[in-house]
Amino acid sequence: MFISHASEDKDGFVRDLAERLRDSHIEVWYDEFSLNIGDGLRRSIDRGLTQARFGVVVLSPHFFAKQWPQWELDGLVARQNDGDRNVLLPIWHNVTRSDVRAFSPPLADKVATLSSEGLDAVVKKLAKVIRPQGSSLIEARDYLIERGWESPPVISDDWWLDMASEASYDRSGVWERWEFPLPPWDNDARARGHRIAQAALQNAWRSAANDQRISQLTPPERVHEFIRSHPGLLDTCLKHVSFVVEYAPQLAITGFGGPLEQEIERSYQVAVERGRRSVSEQLALHAPDFFGMDPAYVACHYVQGSLMGPSTSFYEPIDVALWLLSDTSTWLPSSTRAFLTQGMIEWHMWPWDANNLRFANDFGFRGIPATGALFERLYQARSAETVRITQAIRSDMEHRFGFTSQLLNLPETGSELTQRFIDARFIEGWFEGRRKTRAR
Repeated sequence: MFISHASEDKDGFVRDLAERLRDSHIEVWYDEFSLNIGDGLRRSIDRGLTQARFGVVVLSPHFFAKQWPQWELDGLVARQNDGDRNVLLPIWHNVTRSDVRAFSPPLADKVATLSSEGLDAVVKKLAKVIRPQGSSLIEARDYLIERGWESPPVISDDWWLDMASEASYDRSGVWERWEFPLPPWDNDARARGHRIAQAALQNAWRSAANDQRISQLTPPERVHEFIRSHPGLLDTCLKHVSFVVEYAPQLAITGFGGPLEQEIERSYQVAVERGRRSVSEQLALHAPDFFGMDPAYVACHYVQGSLMGPSTSFYEPIDVALWLLSDTSTWLPSSTRAFLTQGMIEWHMWPWDANNLRFANDFGFRGIPATGALFERLYQARSAETVRITQAIRSDMEHRFGFTSQLLNLPETGSELTQRFIDARFIEGWFEGRRKTRAR
């Protein structure tokens, strides 16, 4: 709302009114709040007059005596006459009906609130007009503020159209990274507003997770910091812990859950009581023996999530494999690290070729003539014994692994990672993994 007033009325009424309205989460254009050094006064006021949904006019003897606030009133009256919605909200401050009629008969005929009734009554009446029952966007904005979002856009901003569109989209079980099930869609304004607000929160979480590269490779303390620093995220994670261990499966490891540890343990115990088949691949990381699951199966889900669950892939499988070989991943318990590394060796989806580098290309990977040489040789060879590390294959590995080193900020060079990769017998494991898959 825009507050039109005479400067003489600031002390004792208008300043207090503006502060009380702002404390009530109503966006206020008021010169002491809205003007900064160097701003053009007239242009800033024009913008306030044009964009505000409502114009509060503090009618007083000082107002009647000055031209500038009357010019603002003219602008609000023009907006009122051009539309079919009430814009003008008069407040009579130290004036009577006869005073207002003498100044402007039409203004005297509009229902007004009186400053003599007290600030509480004035703010309550204004809020009743500004926040009518049934406004889902107002409900959404209040929901965001209650959860710690400091300054969501005013509800006349087109940003809310985007959020309403996000909320109306039926994902039918398909979620992007750091998204969670939204509250059910309902004709009730409050429920609709909460769904829109939750969609807005998720949009912010998703964007921040991508910017900060919160993934399966992120140390637990950084994930906890990410969760705590975003409004509403911790509460949502506690409600949907099965989603959290998809996006950040490292939190399922015993002792890594932080504020979610108790809820992860509860989910794990429920799954155990129902039988081992009900334990997800991510929750298997919570068990000392990984429930006897196949390492390749668990590693596959660590990288890309469950087949029927939300999308979790962030890096290529080869990037995750090299991260496990790097000293950077030593924050993992040694048994978990060894288990996942063995799983990556046996999960034969790590090879890269020149035409299938979707995630790597997103991060700026540029191939060389030798890119894909190892991939081609693996599919030509009948066994690991017939794969000879030629100069082209070594160049392919060192170039691709050097890119991973830069991407993940690993301490090892491409050459060092190449040697670790060979020593870990990834090539032999690829053939063994293919053999097991064919056998199944």
